Amino acid sequence: MQNQAEKLVFSDLNSVFTSSNCGWNLATVTQCGATDLTEFSNQSVMGFFGLGATTSTKIYTGIPPHWSLSVRFDLILYETLDLNDSIQVQINQNCDTYTRDVCCSNGYKTCLPSNLFDDKLVLYYRNITHTDSNLNITIYSKTDTDISDEGYGFRNFYIYVDTCHDSCLTCNGPTATQCLTCPPNSTQNGNTCTCISGYYAQNNSCIQTCQPGFIQDSTGKLCVQDFCYAIQCQSCQNGLCTQCKPGFSLLNGQCLANCPSFSTQNGQQCVDFISQTNNGNYLLKSMFNTYFGESEIVGSGLSTFGFQGFINTSSRALTTVCNGYSLLGGAYLSSQNSYIQRKFTGLQPHWKVIIGYTLYKIDSWNNENVQLIVDENVIFTTQRNINDGVGNICGRVSIKDEIIKIQQSFPHTSSSLSLLIKSNLKSDPFTESYGIRELYVLVDYCYSNCITCNAQGCNQCQANYYLYNFTCQTTCPNGYASDQNLICQPCDPSCQTCSKPQDSTSCLSCNPNTYLNPNKTCQNTCPTSYWTNSSNWQCSACDSTCFTCQIPGDSNSCTSCSGYLFLSSNKCIINCPYNTFPLNQMNNNICQPCNPSCGSCDGPNANNCLSCQTPTFYQQSTKTCAPQCSAIQYQNTSSQVCSFCDYSCSTCSGPSYTNCLSCSGNTFLYQNQCIANCPVKYFNNVSNNQCTACDQTCYQCNGPAPNNCLSCQLPRYFDPTSNTCLQTCNSNQYPDLNSNSCKQCDLSCLTCNGSSKSNCTSCRQGLFLQNNICKQKCDGSYYGEALTNTCNSCDSTCLTCDGPNKQNCLSCQAPNFYQQGSKTCVTQCNSNQFKNTANQTCSLCDSSCNTCSGPSNINCLSCTGNTYLYQNQCILNCPSNYYGNNQNKQCTQCDPTCYLCNGGANNNCLSCQNGRYLDQTLKQCVLNCNSNQFSDVYSGQCWQCHSSCQTCNGPLISNCKSCTSGLFLQDNQCKPTCDGSYFGDVITNTCQPCFNSCKTCDGPNNNNCLSCLAPSLFFQQSSKTCVSTCEINQFKNTNNQSCSSCHSKCSTCSGPNDINCLSCQTSFFLYQNQCLSNCPINYYGNSQNNQCAPCDPTCYTCSGSASNNCLSCQQKRYFDPTTNQCVLECNSNYYPDINSNSCKQCNTSCKTCFGPSSQNCKSCIQGTFLQNGQCVQTCDNSYYNNPQSNVCQKCDSACKTCSGSSKLECLSCNPNLFLLKNSCYTDCPINYYTDQQQDECLECHIICKQGCSGPFQEDCFTIKYQYQIILYILAFKSLIWIVSTILGYLQDKKQSQIFIKIANYPQTVDSDSPPKKNQQKDGDQNSFDKYINQQSPNKMQVEQSFNCQQQQQQQHDQTQIQQLQTNQNLDNKIIKSNRRPRKIKQKNIFYERTQTFKDYPEVNFDQATPTLLKSLSKMASTNCNQASSSPEKDEQDLDKQIVTIQQSQGKYRADQKLKFTFFVRHKNIKKFLNIFKIPSIFLNYRTNI
Repeated sequence: MQNQAEKLVFSDLNSVFTSSNCGWNLATVTQCGATDLTEFSNQSVMGFFGLGATTSTKIYTGIPPHWSLSVRFDLILYETLDLNDSIQVQINQNCDTYTRDVCCSNGYKTCLPSNLFDDKLVLYYRNITHTDSNLNITIYSKTDTDISDEGYGFRNFYIYVDTCHDSCLTCNGPTATQCLTCPPNSTQNGNTCTCISGYYAQNNSCIQTCQPGFIQDSTGKLCVQDFCYAIQCQSCQNGLCTQCKPGFSLLNGQCLANCPSFSTQNGQQCVDFISQTNNGNYLLKSMFNTYFGESEIVGSGLSTFGFQGFINTSSRALTTVCNGYSLLGGAYLSSQNSYIQRKFTGLQPHWKVIIGYTLYKIDSWNNENVQLIVDENVIFTTQRNINDGVGNICGRVSIKDEIIKIQQSFPHTSSSLSLLIKSNLKSDPFTESYGIRELYVLVDYCYSNCITCNAQGCNQCQANYYLYNFTCQTTCPNGYASDQNLICQPCDPSCQTCSKPQDSTSCLSCNPNTYLNPNKTCQNTCPTSYWTNSSNWQCSACDSTCFTCQIPGDSNSCTSCSGYLFLSSNKCIINCPYNTFPLNQMNNNICQPCNPSCGSCDGPNANNCLSCQTPTFYQQSTKTCAPQCSAIQYQNTSSQVCSFCDYSCSTCSGPSYTNCLSCSGNTFLYQNQCIANCPVKYFNNVSNNQCTACDQTCYQCNGPAPNNCLSCQLPRYFDPTSNTCLQTCNSNQYPDLNSNSCKQCDLSCLTCNGSSKSNCTSCRQGLFLQNNICKQKCDGSYYGEALTNTCNSCDSTCLTCDGPNKQNCLSCQAPNFYQQGSKTCVTQCNSNQFKNTANQTCSLCDSSCNTCSGPSNINCLSCTGNTYLYQNQCILNCPSNYYGNNQNKQCTQCDPTCYLCNGGANNNCLSCQNGRYLDQTLKQCVLNCNSNQFSDVYSGQCWQCHSSCQTCNGPLISNCKSCTSGLFLQDNQCKPTCDGSYFGDVITNTCQPCFNSCKTCDGPNNNNCLSCLAPSLFFQQSSKTCVSTCEINQFKNTNNQSCSSCHSKCSTCSGPNDINCLSCQTSFFLYQNQCLSNCPINYYGNSQNNQCAPCDPTCYTCSGSASNNCLSCQQKRYFDPTTNQCVLECNSNYYPDINSNSCKQCNTSCKTCFGPSSQNCKSCIQGTFLQNGQCVQTCDNSYYNNPQSNVCQKCDSACKTCSGSSKLECLSCNPNLFLLKNSCYTDCPINYYTDQQQDECLECHIICKQGCSGPFQEDCFTIKYQYQIILYILAFKSLIWIVSTILGYLQDKKQSQIFIKIANYPQTVDSDSPPKKNQQKDGDQNSFDKYINQQSPNKMQVEQSFNCQQQQQQQHDQTQIQQLQTNQNLDNKIIKSNRRPRKIKQKNIFYERTQTFKDYPEVNFDQATPTLLKSLSKMASTNCNQASSSPEKDEQDLDKQIVTIQQSQGKYRADQKLKFTFFVRHKNIKKFLNIFKIPSIFLNYRTNI
């Protein structure tokens, strides 16, 4: 209700006060006269101050912890202040200065009516940020004229603070997380303070016990208001009061002294208006405290406009105090052009709003008003004139004021609410004003998940909810199902629940006693192989083994079986269980039970048994089972068979003579045998033919009990009285050793040592041992000691006694007297006793006496307590004419005028003698009573008249004879107003009759009526007459028999509320007797007759009755803005918006759509394609453009891009897939390899047989047959060439230096370009020969050496030996070189890549190449078919060639390359050399032959 942080801490200078008690420094107090301003008339004012006494100051201390402070007071600018003068108010460092614009006039005489000039009033207000516990306020003046002419005064000080949270000691805001420091016994975490365990926060302290009226909250850290506080609450439950004590009323679990304005009083209950709503909640509750400040107003979100407070400008003040209550606005503050407003937004769906507030009409309203306006619609107008009201409460003294409770309920559905309280007052706030307090806004919300609702409840639900009984449900209740409009409709009567309403074949569950069949109908029975499941009223399928079944339908619930199965214990089984046999019947095979006597059987009868079950046994001779075997048989439990006993047994448990169970004749059962005589300590028990044991105490016996003994064994003695054997004889016995038995003592002895009475050693109870004899009473001055039952001596002072001490006396000898209380013998009795010589005892006085001379109540000498001595008696009440004198505790005589009294004087009378009357005030007995009293002859007293009477003849309100001023005598009663048709005559103070047309009146004439007689006359307030016909804008109000004004919205009406209209004012429309500014849903405002007319059924809201006047649509229909119609389907380029139930334009990129975005397309215009709800120019990867449907359709899952949906239309492939002929493969087929860069399968070289790893011939895994032949030929030639090379090397070693120089010749070798993918096949030897012939002439020499080598094989044996040696040397040099070994690829390579001379180690070329060249030259010079020059000549020619190469070295160019031509490079050669253990280093030799 209020901002919990705001608190009024000081209220100062508010009533009559003096300078001595106000606390202001320089305190001058003026007592005001009777001015026309209520707040100052006859009140005190601090002041006046001015020239010579300029400054008044006060320091307020002890301000509770806070973070903001506000000061509000009334400042008087006194008399002739002008622009040259100023009054300054300083609060801490904040200063305000006030001057008067015009001197001396246009003001009011606030305090002293005799002054010549007027004052000006400032409603001062200042808010500052403040945390100190002290506040310094200084007011001072700068004036130039005497203080009697100008200055200032002030009163009505109110200081409010915005307090810290209870847990904070200092703070910078109101919450618990804005603490700056913490109180003792607490801990601080950031800006939060928490009291330690056992302490609780209250009033900025941590205390161990909450103050009265407060209790720990649920966290155990704070003290909060205790709604169960015993001073207010009578009974309580769960922390809330349930019944209040007298004087308090219950509201929402809390006891209040008065019901707030948002509730009504009902007995001892405050009924909250929220109880009148369906689902109400307060949107605002504000200004309910007696005093509130601007902080609460701002915190409530209220804003004001046009409030003044100082001349015609704002003083920042928003509040005044009227009649002890704070107001928003009020006297001298709010009047013309002022209003109060608040805007609410984001309201949840609702249908009604209730707004209430308390309005103060202050001063001279001239038929002016204050209006409650909501959303620019006037909800209620409060109009008053100058004479309205019961009297003055604030503002101008001479004018009446009125307090008016306003409450208005009206329909409202908007999500925002604009509240405006506005007046049309036309004068300044000193002439007329208004204020409000206790403002509340109560909203009746729709229930959750409801979009629109009314008084009955919801009528439209959110999506995914169903409307049922005006509520929104997640599912329809049992017996209902949703229709197309999401409204729950009844199921078919046969269904309990259903999937479609009114459909007998859509049942989901059935009513009790009917069952859901498999065809979704509810029937009384279930079909075959189903059982009636009463737990869910369904037909449930039987287990597959059953033909029919019962609950619960499992394999243990069969009721019949068929085929090879038999029913047993509700199960269909193949083999019948034990105790049954199989019985075949049509669809009802059963396991028939054996006869109940059988365990197993071969038929249904009792003589068909094959075995027996416990507890019966099998008689084999009769094939029967019996519970008992014959007398000579025993029950054989191992086989459940009857077997025969031994001949000695009567019955038995087994076949042996030691298995007897019973005996017969003269034998007795002992240890499972039948014998003739029982042993010692046993006796022959003829009742059962058994040897039964004696009691353990007996030696011989005739029965089993301990009292059946016949003799005993030591150390026991036989007691003949009980036939028992005792270890110790009884107390009244002694043991006789001769007979080993117990013998009896004398009867007087308890114990004894012989049979005589003088042999007693102790006595039984009640007897006492004296001289070994037991006596009933001790002799002489002896007493019987009960503990020992012996006689002992008395004390010497006693005559007789009951104990050894002097306090144990029972009687005394003279001159002593027996004191019974102490059981002693004394010479003097107590004060309340007398000496009784008759029996030598001290006897008590009568209980009424304090002291006495004898035993009677008439022997008193003095009295005790509340009794008094009268004629030797102590009495509680003294007799008439006497009173109890407490000084001497005696009855003393009254004054003669008194009959009863409480003292001896004449003013101590309690009642009087005849002829006198007791004056209760004087306590005297008088002859005549006072004028406002009457004499009561029955009680003899003067009784006060009733307070309403001036004179009377009795005590009752109806015993008046005349009345005091303001009351009127009617029927012997004094009344403030006269009853019935009478009015109060102020002259005679009596009730006089009204004019005959009036029911009540305030005078004798026909225009003095206040109410009228029913049923024909009605009160017309304007003329105060009773009329039979009311005015046109009025109705005959039979509740109060008056002509009452219609609601402001109504033109004509039948009642006072806005729901009683018959016709409406302009701009309002009649609906269900209400005048609405806006018609409800499904209606529109017809301006021709100002009525709400129904819309077309397709419309939800409309502007007319036609189908094309729709403004919004019913559910399942959509508003078409082009035709203003509600359609089932929107036009092609529109989509249905379910939030607004309207057709909205598609995005321009869409042809059709389902939403407003470019991502909500359903189809596209020509030239664009639909993909994921968007129309695009080009489809994304994995999609292709379909020009027929304008849709991007999905490629096959293998395709990355495609030209169609088939897996045979791929253009590229997804990762890890490879494209081949528009299809994507995980692995390329044989004779294709994967191109990782292009993600394609490419064809291998033509020579490859089993696939390849690349495009070249050398990438083949295996080679086709015809190409292998070529390879073998080349390998063989290579072998010949290598051998020849080695031989040449050995012969020409000396020439190595020359070839080193050749190795440095600056030319490179360029290998053949590798064959391209589209190169023609070289499939025969001619291709290879052509390849060789294209090399240098030196290469031709190599070929010639190969041919000669084939014909001269036998000449080279020695050369092969030299070759092996050379290889070894070359290999060693290679190992020592820095050359990294080449990685061997796991594939066959036909041709190697282009290489240069510098790719090889220098040592290889230096040592091998000269010899190689020479050897080749020699081999070339040898020809089998023609003559050759001598070897010497050939060698010389070769040397010349080398010299020529050296001479041409200077012609080297960096970009010139030398092809390596003396053999085709193929890695299969390496394999060939490896087979023959020939070093592969020779493949790396290079030269330019």
